[in-house]
Amino acid sequence: MATQQTAPAAYLDALAEYVAETGYDQIPEPVRHQARYVLLDTAGAIVSGSAEPENAALTASMASSGGAATILGGDFPHAAPSDAALVNGTAGTAMEQDEGHPPVGHPAIYTIPALLALGEEARADGQRVLGALVLAYEAYVRLGRSIRFAPGLHTHGSIATVTAAIAAARLLGFDARTLREAVSIAACLSAATPFSTANEGATVRNVYAGLAARTGLLAARLAADGFSGPADGLRLVYGSLLGSGVDGERVVHRLGEDFEIATNYFKLHAACRYTHAPLDALERALGGEAIGPDDVAAVSVVGNANAAMCDRADPQNMLAAKFSVPFAIATAIAHGHTKPDAFRQAAVDDPIVRALAQRVSVVEDPAYTTRFPAEQAADVEVRLASGRVLTGSVTNPRGAERDPVSYAEVEAKFALLTAGAFGERTMEAQRLLLSVDALSDLRQLTDGLRGLAQ
Repeated sequence: MATQQTAPAAYLDALAEYVAETGYDQIPEPVRHQARYVLLDTAGAIVSGSAEPENAALTASMASSGGAATILGGDFPHAAPSDAALVNGTAGTAMEQDEGHPPVGHPAIYTIPALLALGEEARADGQRVLGALVLAYEAYVRLGRSIRFAPGLHTHGSIATVTAAIAAARLLGFDARTLREAVSIAACLSAATPFSTANEGATVRNVYAGLAARTGLLAARLAADGFSGPADGLRLVYGSLLGSGVDGERVVHRLGEDFEIATNYFKLHAACRYTHAPLDALERALGGEAIGPDDVAAVSVVGNANAAMCDRADPQNMLAAKFSVPFAIATAIAHGHTKPDAFRQAAVDDPIVRALAQRVSVVEDPAYTTRFPAEQAADVEVRLASGRVLTGSVTNPRGAERDPVSYAEVEAKFALLTAGAFGERTMEAQRLLLSVDALSDLRQLTDGLRGLAQ
């Protein structure tokens, strides 16, 4: 008798059939509209992150004049598709500005680098690209919610690999059987990526998403070439190695009735999502009042387990700072904003900000943890040196489905993130990205962005 790990899985058949057979015209226009802004937001995160020194160096080492894909940074050089996917995925997480979906991660940065690279090589039209984004995003959220991941595993690099493979398979027009094969192959190529690297500030963590995009492309190519995976690679890997089970019924529950990309979140704070509720609660506590670090005696933060996990008060670099609630609170008070500059090395090294971060405490409220992800609540109490106490609370951070940001705010964020690359041409770049599904060849997008780059 076949074991649970090797038995055919109806849920995987249903998911593969849905992704392979859902037509672009079956995706409602409001969902397509949201997907265009997910593309815009993700491209902004990639372009911004590409300017970081290690990413610029990676771009230089991967660029190839004979490549069929584009790296979204520097002078937008060509590269081999697998290399472009790696570099763009890596750059896209560096600034912690990539969108996401609670509680499972950041589907767009796993899929878009793979889709851009493969779409250029295949000379796919924009509708194929946008449709693949929507359907791979759907698959990722459903799988992410249905897997009991191993403690401490980062979804970047693990199940993200499967998502990139699904996106590639859909773009290439695989039938359901071949797409299903790509899923099982990709599951077996998933990496055991630890979340703790982010708290420590080890920038190998930024490579996880790029690695997932690159490996996902490989998995799709292997399936196309006739390689096979186990009957249910997801349960084989995530049932005992990188997790403790996959709830197949949950994967397909109400499949086709709605689209998860429509309920994503966009980031306005340039930091880990787990800091956002505390930062929004701080904003409510201040109520527009300007205070400085010397005015603050102490700050107390109450949040869920995820926020409490990000309690390191002495980050040593930008990445660690973005995963520190104490630092995020301190830099927000000191700088009056949480844009990228508030987390750069100059801010991390500022003795005033560092001293204030030491006066910020973070504790878990188990009730808040229980209500996650339906709610992502936080409370902040600011005790001033004068003796006054300011308090603020939020049930959910801004950007989430229950408190969404406007498209105008996403556009303004894109302009901020890409000003260094496009200068006064950021609006032209924005219009080009938002019209992707009107393009007959994805190279019209990448060539256009290259032409706009300074």
